[in-house]
Amino acid sequence: MYEEFTKYIEVLESRTEFGKADISKDSLFPNITYDEDIHDFLGELHQLPERNGELFKCYEYVEEYQAKVGVKDIREYDAEMLDAFTIFNFMTMVDAEERFYDGLILGCLNNGIFLKWIKRLKEIDKLSKQA
Repeated sequence: MYEEFTKYIEVLESRTEFGKADISKDSLFPNITYDEDIHDFLGELHQLPERNGELFKCYEYVEEYQAKVGVKDIREYDAEMLDAFTIFNFMTMVDAEERFYDGLILGCLNNGIFLKWIKRLKEIDKLSKQA
């Protein structure tokens, strides 16, 4: 059900580096480059809002979720407690926030946040097939 993302588990597990942030003296913002596999993963990520209109309200959903749970930083959530809808909203929000915080996606890749979320999607998929 979530193969468009779970197919990247091996790719994310096998990497120690996901991209490079090059900061030139002529630019205020880093230029972040990714290899082809990570670029493909990001392509899937960019398409999330188009595939599911409900995700387009990700900021509203995440804000309500954070208020309900009492945790503000998405890095602090236990992936095992998240459902697929919440994970997709978190992923969409990170993607959207990259426009304002260069390197946010790279940071989420480097510290394993995306990998944890995608592994949880695989687990949810497995559980739904058993039911």
